[in-house]
Amino acid sequence: MTLEQIRAFIGKEIKAFVADAVRPSQPVATAPDEGKLIERASAGAAVRQFLESTQVQDFMAQAEANMVNAMTSLPLEDDAGRRNLAVAIQSHRQMLRYLTELARDGRSAERELERLASGPRPYF
Repeated sequence: MTLEQIRAFIGKEIKAFVADAVRPSQPVATAPDEGKLIERASAGAAVRQFLESTQVQDFMAQAEANMVNAMTSLPLEDDAGRRNLAVAIQSHRQMLRYLTELARDGRSAERELERLASGPRPYF
């Protein structure tokens, strides 16, 4: 696999991951403080906009592709280098998961705010 093929594959996976991550989740069952909801919604919107940027997605894909390429080109006896690159790749993915969780939380807060704004719902 060439570096471009790795980059294209990882880019496609990151885009799919981000698209799945920002889908609306289930609304919060309790009615939290509206101020906290607004903070979560605004932070989530900023993170979502950041993650949906094509420049960020291309950077993330290129960075991971470079690390994977560096790992595959290491000599077989370089266990320490391989371990360090594996930790770097895992850290990179964990950061992406953290950012997508923030975006998901913001989307959930937006939906809860919309629900609160619609007013009380009749039970019957």
